[in-house]
Order: sequence, then structure tokens, then C-alpha cells
Amino acid sequence: MKLRPWILGAVLVGALGVNGYLVIHERIAVGESEARHRTRKEDPLIDLPYTSASRSSDFGRFGLVGPLLTQAVERVQEQDEANRALLKDRIENVGDPDLFLKTFCRTDRGGLPPHYSGLAWLVQDEGGRRSAISVPRITSLEPGEWASRSPIAEVYATVELNDDRKPDATVMGLAAILLGREDEAIHRRSPWGQGLGGRWSWERLQKEDVGIADQVMQYLVLLHLTMEIVTAEGGFCSD
Repeated sequence: MKLRPWILGAVLVGALGVNGYLVIHERIAVGESEARHRTRKEDPLIDLPYTSASRSSDFGRFGLVGPLLTQAVERVQEQDEANRALLKDRIENVGDPDLFLKTFCRTDRGGLPPHYSGLAWLVQDEGGRRSAISVPRITSLEPGEWASRSPIAEVYATVELNDDRKPDATVMGLAAILLGREDEAIHRRSPWGQGLGGRWSWERLQKEDVGIADQVMQYLVLLHLTMEIVTAEGGFCSD
């Protein structure tokens, strides 16, 4: 019996196996790079201008419509006139400027966008109830401990970065976090569901939790005013 053909065959199989292993791992490496690029590309709100002139457009892209959109534009103007100077002072004297910069100045294009990362700074949790902070009532700006326990990034990825992103994805994602119902959104339970039957429904959520639309709107108003201040010429993000 000649062994040479068997030896050559074994070598060939081994070579094919190694080559296949390398190809698979090369694909994984490329896939990870593509995934990071895909995340940045698929988030339609990553480059919101956050200016006073873009308020209505920005709020609309967040998913506020009709009377809620009108109220948001009116409310941010009221907050601008009443609390802009005070909010600017709190920002300029923030306790952890490096963390604040990473949160609001969008230095990491692969991280959370400001409208999600800003929750930690602009939302308080009092006895399990989460709501936007009142600028006149705070003496300093600092991230709340509640945010470190909340799967904010998972909610963001689930509702915002999918092939079937809804126009009201942002208000639905923020509502889940403000209500402490993150797991329901992550696991696609109604009203954050998928498929037939209309299980995804901002209207249904508003009926289930009366007042959540106002909570979301108040947060987005404060978030927008904060971003206007930090991204303005000479603002925190340009220092």
C-alpha cells in the first residue's frame, strides 16, 4: 500500500482547514468593522443640528407630532427665556467636565447619541419615578446613579438600530427608560412589539401610562436647550 497519496491528501485537507479558519476570522474582523460603521450610518438622528432654528424639525425627527410638537417648540422657547443663563452656568461649572464632554459633545461617534446618553444628566429618579430635572432647583449638574443600572444602550440599539426603525422610535425608546420598562422594550413586548397586530404603538403607550408623552417632551426640551448651549460657538464643546 502506497502512503504517499494519503499523506498528500491529509496535507491538502489540513491546508484547506487552515485557510477556511483564516477566511472565517477575516470575515468576522471585517464584520465587526462594518457593524460599527453600520451603527453610525443607520442612526438617522446622529447629526441633528441642535440650533434654535432647527427646534421644530429636530423635535419632529424625535417623533413628536401634532399638538405635542407645538407644545415642545413653545416650551423650549419658555425655558430658553427663563433658564438659559442658569443652565449655562451649571454647565460651565459641571463637576466632571471630561465625562460631560463625552456625553454631550459627541466625541465618540460609535457611542450613544446625546439624546440617550444625556438621560443620566438631565433625568432624576425619585422613588422610582423618572422625570426631567428642574434647572432652577438644582445646584449642580451630575449624572444620576439610576442611569448606571438602566440598560439604556440596549434600549437604544433595540428600537433605533434595526431594519424596521419606526418614525417614533426615539419617543418610544425614551418612554421605556423614563417608565422603567426597559426590559419590555428590549424583549419587544407590546407596545414595543414587532410583526402583525400593531403591537408597536406610541398611542397605546400613552393610554397605558397617562402623562408619559409630557414626560418625554419635557426631557427632549431640556436636552435640546442643553445641546444648543454646549454646541454654540464658544460653548462647552468648542473649548
